[in-house]
Amino acid sequence: MKSTLQKIAYEQELKKVARRLGLTLRGNLEEAVLDYCKKQIEQWVAAHSQPKTLTELLALVATSLGIVFEEIHNTNDLEALLVRIPPQQEPIMARLNTEFDDKTDAVTIRRDHRESWEQPFLAVINCQGWHGFRRYFSKWHEAAHRLIAGQQLQFAFRRTPIPELRREPQEILVDKIAATLAFYSGIFEPVFREEFERSSRLTFKMIDDIRLKVAPDASRHATILACLSYCPHPAWFLRCSMALKKGEERQLPQMRLFPDKVQKTIPKLRVREMSSSPAVSNTGIRIHQNMQVPASSIVGQAFRDPTGSLHEGREPLEAWETSSTGPIGYGTLEVEALRIDDEVWALLHLVKHSG
Repeated sequence: MKSTLQKIAYEQELKKVARRLGLTLRGNLEEAVLDYCKKQIEQWVAAHSQPKTLTELLALVATSLGIVFEEIHNTNDLEALLVRIPPQQEPIMARLNTEFDDKTDAVTIRRDHRESWEQPFLAVINCQGWHGFRRYFSKWHEAAHRLIAGQQLQFAFRRTPIPELRREPQEILVDKIAATLAFYSGIFEPVFREEFERSSRLTFKMIDDIRLKVAPDASRHATILACLSYCPHPAWFLRCSMALKKGEERQLPQMRLFPDKVQKTIPKLRVREMSSSPAVSNTGIRIHQNMQVPASSIVGQAFRDPTGSLHEGREPLEAWETSSTGPIGYGTLEVEALRIDDEVWALLHLVKHSG
């Protein structure tokens, strides 16, 4: 939400949701809506036995909200669903053939022609190709929509576009709710604390162990971000790949008119995604998006290794510098990095800092 108009639209959406849920319009409305959703989950958990995994929790939430999830991994799955629930029985199902496309993560349908024992909502989750990596979050996204709908059942068909197209204020809010609930603290945090005490820093192995224990359906990427949010020490997660400077990217269409200049424009290994733990805010250290990865860094070594082997060790923080301000800080980083396809994923942990 960059513009003032977007901010106003989001605040209006928060007020609309707060009224629908019977919440006061005073104070931090986003926090109030998130608290409402967490308390609703807590009530359902209290009324049943404590789920051992987040997958089990999601199943409990889906049942409580009257949702059935249907995963679509290929066209055969979609055809089988339409045979099981044909448009002749449920006319709204006919829209799946035209609106369930590659720009769609999920579709939720309100079933108006169902048997008494069937759930009223069908959430069709796109698991085809790269969508499959987001299937766990997509389910929580659909559940979050139902959580803030209150008693309003006015929609018959709701399509959730891919994240790049989710610009509506409600979709932004629902994404925040889903991100909070998908790694519900009552289940996730105790396991994270136990594992973190053993290693005292974030490692890929620790994160994978946590994922296997409590979030088997979550993607590795989502689990890394969840662990990062609970990490008590300054730490970063980076996804790096070859790219140009932002200025070079903007000028590239014009530069193509001058082939000799294009040849001099060489992509470098740069930070394409950066997430950090809450403790980073107290350090004054900033690793910014599109920052060039130092050639000497363990991150660069991992990228140059096509085997995908884990690279780890310590390196000086001052090696990370910008062209305008120099080193981003002074101290020591503990680094783990591995190449994944044309990217390198890295965990950086600040073990020593001198301001």
